[in-house]
Amino acid sequence: MTQIDQLAELYLGGADRDQLDPILDACVALYKEQLDEDGQVDFKGKAKAFVRTYNFLAAILPYSNAQWEKLSIFLNFLIFRKWLSDTVFWLTYEPPTAPHPAG
Repeated sequence: MTQIDQLAELYLGGADRDQLDPILDACVALYKEQLDEDGQVDFKGKAKAFVRTYNFLAAILPYSNAQWEKLSIFLNFLIFRKWLSDTVFWLTYEPPTAPHPAG
């Protein structure tokens, strides 16, 4: 069973967040280990695009695909985790220079 299947099954079964987070944490570790800055930005963009597109199509089409639904659930949890937003933010963040003292 994949991490996507595990998370979706637990979520749809009403599991508490403390059961979901370890699965997401394992994915975070892979994300950080295996993707460089460009890969992380690319992944996040593609994940968000999939979720937006799937949500739109699921709302207007009668056909459903169980694997896409599971992937959508998984990616929604993953892309909206604070670490992912912060990771992309900090990769592109340049701290402001210190203000000049008044004088």
